[in-house]
Amino acid sequence: MNINRLIKDLKNGNNPEENLSAYSQLLLASYERLTLGRFALDFTEKYDVLAKEEGGVADILQVVASVTRKIGNGQTDTLAQDLIRLDDMRGKVLENLDALEEYLHYFQLYEHIFNRLNYRFEDSLPLTDDAALARRLMGYITEKQDAETVNERIQAILGELPVRLTTTKFFELLENGCLCYTGARNDMADSFFARMEKCAALPLTQRLDSRKEDLFALAKEFEDISFNDMDKDECRERLSKISLAASMVARDLSNNVDLLEMINNLYILLITQPYAVTESKECKELRNILRSYMRAVDSGDFLDIDADILGGLAKTVEDQQKYLGEHMLLEDALDTIWTNNQQAIEGMMLGGIYKTLSTAQRLFMTNSRADISQIRPYYPVDREQVSGRIRKLEEIYGQSFKNASQIMKRSLISMALDNIPVPFDSLEKVEAYICQSLALCTEQYERAAVDGLLNDFIQAKVV
Repeated sequence: MNINRLIKDLKNGNNPEENLSAYSQLLLASYERLTLGRFALDFTEKYDVLAKEEGGVADILQVVASVTRKIGNGQTDTLAQDLIRLDDMRGKVLENLDALEEYLHYFQLYEHIFNRLNYRFEDSLPLTDDAALARRLMGYITEKQDAETVNERIQAILGELPVRLTTTKFFELLENGCLCYTGARNDMADSFFARMEKCAALPLTQRLDSRKEDLFALAKEFEDISFNDMDKDECRERLSKISLAASMVARDLSNNVDLLEMINNLYILLITQPYAVTESKECKELRNILRSYMRAVDSGDFLDIDADILGGLAKTVEDQQKYLGEHMLLEDALDTIWTNNQQAIEGMMLGGIYKTLSTAQRLFMTNSRADISQIRPYYPVDREQVSGRIRKLEEIYGQSFKNASQIMKRSLISMALDNIPVPFDSLEKVEAYICQSLALCTEQYERAAVDGLLNDFIQAKVV
């Protein structure tokens, strides 16, 4: 079947009686094939790591494993109950991720501060050559030719430079960067601004989940801290505690992100299963892999995976690449097809199928946190909507700045510059900002800290 022709006909409203059914079956089959493959790869790779965890992670993994057995066996008799269980587990994972990201924000702000304060206690500080550092930074930025990498490197460097900005100038840069979301899809813009609003808030323990007792205890130690009265030993001790907190947050974030991806994939498989007319050869092989793997798990030998399973997983990687382009072509057309043919879809009683396809579309994005309780069509956000979100963001920053010390205010701005799209429209303006930031920094310890941090950053080639 010519997929391009089918999509074109549906967008133009041609022969919907035949084409709507054909399109929905193609997309359903594509979701099943790709999602089953993606899930099999994730589950067999990460199960043994997650199985060693305790508490909430272990409880959620048990539900995932239980549903996986049924997916492998093609069972549908408990579909409704399994969806309720997955909904519940997904809610818990999303709640965990929100809580952990609050901790991440909290400790990142203090890490930024203490990485600089630590240089205050050096016996001797190297003299910094601002011009030479600026040249090295620009060389690092322009070393790569693709725009994405260049922008990532600019963002990372802006987040480490000394901050010597008025609030007005910062808000100007904030607006320049955030306006890039004009024309972006609404869910992507919502996700970006939600993250930025979290980054704009002061690090307060009242915002943290006290049920995460170890992390909360570490966070409490930073309350009402006096940066000016700190000595060398206390500064080093604080950095050590931040490092400990970072490792704890990173592990928990990784576990919950892995669980979210598994749950999203299982959810897609459960909701598409009732509508799929035929099962592809690849899907049958993948279900067999899951059955074999679960038998190994139940017997306690899952660390010694059968060679047939490994061979099947290797083929799955190839299949994912082969079919993904076709899938994206089908999926990208879904919103337009649904909008243009809504009357025909309802008349043919295909509403349930198309709602299922829209739910799958939102869950198919890697680690999607989309709210699937009420599906609304995607749409591009206009400048007025983006400007409204920017004003709200400025209000949060304004309130934070009123109650922040100068050193904390600079840390908040640094984090913002590390997260917003590059607010400059030329490399010349980027270079001018770098030179100005270095020139206006009069604290020798901070100049030395920034020089050391950025040189380490360049040598490590983080981006």
